[in-house]
Amino acid sequence: MKIKHYIEILEKIYSDYSESSPGGMSVSEFIGDVIFDFITYDSELSEEYAINMMEVLDVILTEKNFEYIGENDQNYRKYIQMINTHFLHNRAEWGTSIRGAWLSFDDKTSINFSSVQIPAQDCKFFLKVLIAWYRKIIRNENKSK
Repeated sequence: MKIKHYIEILEKIYSDYSESSPGGMSVSEFIGDVIFDFITYDSELSEEYAINMMEVLDVILTEKNFEYIGENDQNYRKYIQMINTHFLHNRAEWGTSIRGAWLSFDDKTSINFSSVQIPAQDCKFFLKVLIAWYRKIIRNENKSK
């Protein structure tokens, strides 16, 4: 039930933003600008940052931080950069090493975008739904090419 609810929210808000943007808005740009609140004034950078953030969030949510950052220098840099974004400020916690970060949400750090507030207890679940929703859209776009 929650999955369908969050997907409906994402699709509605994405549609509204895309329709109101001259030339439309890619799903990556929407996620970057609206959900992660990146301020770039550059659609390509918003897309890049959104893709990087979703990759890093997936790593953190699946607790594969050390494997990911150990694969190559690019992953390491991407991970450290994303941990230091406004979106993860006060939402990412770590003990003795930033490399072992985990996500933590409370009423002050719950996810808010557009007119939607995700309850703190649903934030991790919502992020998993967001990542799956994004991947499904990209998969369908790639199939239609």
